[in-house]
Amino acid sequence: MVYLIKSEMEILKIENFLSYCEKTREATNKVIQVISHEKLDWTCKADKFTIGNLVRHIAAIKRHVFAEMAIGYKANYKGCGKKLADGYENVDFYFNMRLQAIEIFMLITDESF
Repeated sequence: MVYLIKSEMEILKIENFLSYCEKTREATNKVIQVISHEKLDWTCKADKFTIGNLVRHIAAIKRHVFAEMAIGYKANYKGCGKKLADGYENVDFYFNMRLQAIEIFMLITDESF
């Protein structure tokens, strides 16, 4: 099953943006929960992202690109390799990055948004 989030509204307040982030997080969490431990390092082709790389990439981009740039800082993306979090037991990396991003987004006022 594919979860799509369609939004036709223009987001003008940080509260609405945070609500939208929560909806996308729910969809991403559902996907992460069905990844089997054995498939975390699976890739469709050599030299392509593994499933684990994709999860780490989503987390790192949200925190180190979107959140940083939202408050006027330079993007600080350093990749999505196993050095960030290796193995299924380290999936909390995704949740920690998401939480840090939300904390940063919450600093934004409606006026600056």
